[in-house]
Amino acid sequence: MRSLTTLLLVLAAAVCGVKIGLAQEALPIDQQVADHLTDDVITPLDSKPGPRSAAAPRACYVRLPDLPQAVYGGFGAYDPSTRMLAYAGGAMRRFDALTETVNKLYTLTADQSDSAWQLRRYSRNAGYQQRRDRGCRDMAGVMLPGGSWLSVMGKGGCDNGRFSKAGSSGGGDLVELQMNGGLARGGPAWVVGGGLTELVGALAAEKGRLTKPFATYDNRRDRVVFGQGTFDDDSTAMTQSSVYTARRVGHKFRVDEIFPRGAAPTGRHGSCGAYVSDASLGLDGILVVGGRQAGVVDPEMLSEVWYLDFAASPVGEWKQLTHRFGNQASFGPRYNGACAYDPIGRRFVYWMGRASKDIPGGASHSAGVWQADLSTLAGTAPLSWEQLAPDDFDFLPGREGIPSVWDPIGRRFFVLGGRKGDTEFADSYVVYPDVVDAQCDTIGVVAAGGDA
Repeated sequence: MRSLTTLLLVLAAAVCGVKIGLAQEALPIDQQVADHLTDDVITPLDSKPGPRSAAAPRACYVRLPDLPQAVYGGFGAYDPSTRMLAYAGGAMRRFDALTETVNKLYTLTADQSDSAWQLRRYSRNAGYQQRRDRGCRDMAGVMLPGGSWLSVMGKGGCDNGRFSKAGSSGGGDLVELQMNGGLARGGPAWVVGGGLTELVGALAAEKGRLTKPFATYDNRRDRVVFGQGTFDDDSTAMTQSSVYTARRVGHKFRVDEIFPRGAAPTGRHGSCGAYVSDASLGLDGILVVGGRQAGVVDPEMLSEVWYLDFAASPVGEWKQLTHRFGNQASFGPRYNGACAYDPIGRRFVYWMGRASKDIPGGASHSAGVWQADLSTLAGTAPLSWEQLAPDDFDFLPGREGIPSVWDPIGRRFFVLGGRKGDTEFADSYVVYPDVVDAQCDTIGVVAAGGDA
């Protein structure tokens, strides 16, 4: 009866053209409710026993409630004003040879002791495509002004059928999740009637199925910038070096390809980029780190740092910065990790992802945190990586396929799910860079929702 009632509400919302994705109904995971949209029964995963926080040399890790299912390659979002955390889409392994794309949306109120992840239902005309083995995976995520986050491209049904045919593997799109504001009075809600106005260039030819691109928000020009990524990570020809911008047009976004000056990086996927802006330092561009070439057998991970400099032109100019990092060999090649720029500390922060066992303290899958001081980026002075937490940190397994979710007010980041080889994870964490051992116990209690 409940499923029938909800389905009728979904149909009514679709007919009336409602501009919000039926997100007002939040269902606690432990109610064992059946999701009529995918016919799955959601079962909570038990949290592992053990300490809830751990101090690395210069970072504090705090365990949060586990996600309802082990998943990787999904979309994450956080709103500092409401302390609401969201996770949507991704992929999970059903059997050894079968990976299933996910479409569910979960939310968690951070810093609250009795908080648990909740399933948020949404209508079929909002968000990702809702069928078995459809949803969205391997997208990028971008924080927008005004309380929204943007899911950028990906595959498996991110377009909800707008660009791909029914029964196909599902296309990519820009999908907006309002975390705070008019549409989100009942909690995070997908914006209906959004997405790209049209696809262009190679995006159009491949129905938008661009996976593992970098993406960030350029606040000086009020635009999203994304690029690189791949349509097929086994194919060099399908792995990209292109760069695009997306600007808001009403509920939608208009995408244009731009052609930066200078020698461009080779095609790659799994790079991570963050917009760096500081007028007093002459900084206006995107720092792009790492990535991986295409190939069927052991493709090369890249130990490279690039800067897309917009200071002289809105189309930008590519600049190779790898040589300026005197200890780049200690940082090594990186791929499919997460990153952010902290304007207060004038630092670029990189965490988790694929890494190398050949560097000191290295691991094939990193659990660590690195940062780079960018206060001298505009000049020619040497730059350097600083390790805040080791890649081989035994408090949690190293992992890739996590979203870049940074809290600009708390100056902390979140680790949500991920994978290592054939194993996906449900555990989630909040990590505080530059918090030392003496502070970690106190901050861990607060982050877990207790009283210090």
